[in-house]
Amino acid sequence: MRLKRLRRNELATQVNFDTATERFRPLYQPPFGILSRTGLPYPQLMSAPFESVLLSVWQQALVDKKKVLEIDGETYSVRHTAKSKLKQIDFRFEGRELRGLQQNPNTKSRWAKLAREGKQVMQFLEGGRYIAVVVDGKIQTYK
Repeated sequence: MRLKRLRRNELATQVNFDTATERFRPLYQPPFGILSRTGLPYPQLMSAPFESVLLSVWQQALVDKKKVLEIDGETYSVRHTAKSKLKQIDFRFEGRELRGLQQNPNTKSRWAKLAREGKQVMQFLEGGRYIAVVVDGKIQTYK
């Protein structure tokens, strides 16, 4: 059975009758019943420890200029991108594969504008999708 593609912020309404419990149950229940524009569930919400790890990565890489970061008892090397020589850190936290990437100031985004103004900006990705940005110690998460 195919599930219909739900609109943004629309609750999953398809149900199936379970004869064992004699109750209706949803066929698919995404987190909080909300799907993204692509029809996929939003990434996991960020906990306070998770946000503190992102701030720690930003601090160690851009402010303290460390070449090796320590996160949750493990060490990770700071690498540089081939073309733009931006700092990049691949790390794991709570079973999630994450990447911290220094903002390229030579683009047209609002984050690049802040980087050109001298602010320390780092984007965080999970599975190739941007999940958060840290600008001068302040974190902003993406939905």
